[in-house]
Amino acid sequence: MRKNYSSPQYSSSFQKSRYFWLAGLLVLIGFGGNKFLKASLAPHSFSLEQLAHNPLPSSTDLKTYLQHLSPSQKKEVDLIARTVFGEARGERSFKSLQAIAHVILNRVKNRNWPNSVEAVIFQKDQFSCWNETDPNYYAVQSVSFNNPDFRQAYQATLIAMLSSKDITHGANHYHARWVDPTWAHQKNMIRVAEIQQHIFYKA
Repeated sequence: MRKNYSSPQYSSSFQKSRYFWLAGLLVLIGFGGNKFLKASLAPHSFSLEQLAHNPLPSSTDLKTYLQHLSPSQKKEVDLIARTVFGEARGERSFKSLQAIAHVILNRVKNRNWPNSVEAVIFQKDQFSCWNETDPNYYAVQSVSFNNPDFRQAYQATLIAMLSSKDITHGANHYHARWVDPTWAHQKNMIRVAEIQQHIFYKA
């Protein structure tokens, strides 16, 4: 994760659909004085458990759900989901995907990091999938809802934003089990969670 990053131009197309997968509205609001995304479900919508444990049936359903968001909210959700997809390529655990989204959201809340999703993700030497030399760099920009893994990354991102429970216990760092970065041994790093192939820390 310790590399240089540039902010690429990526695009995401959301088309209108005639079907409704979720009846409730997703409302994203600020958290404190920051531009932190937090969501609440309207009455009669699907529960978090249903959303978490039922895979998104199609790209059409997902696009319909996202119609309830403003353009700026869609952009932030899309950026987090692409980062989750790129950082956890090959990870089959839904909880791991959700946990990576939590790390991004936790950084936005923390005064030690920038207070916007875009600034946190494109901060220098952080999320390697946005490094031009990283093998996932072009994949995170070109992937579409036709890819079921990407749809799952979107679903995990929405769950992280909707849930009142942070499964990482406030983590703002993580690494894969097969690497041993030097920063993980710093005194201020507290190991707070181990989820499948990733270890999470709170600084």
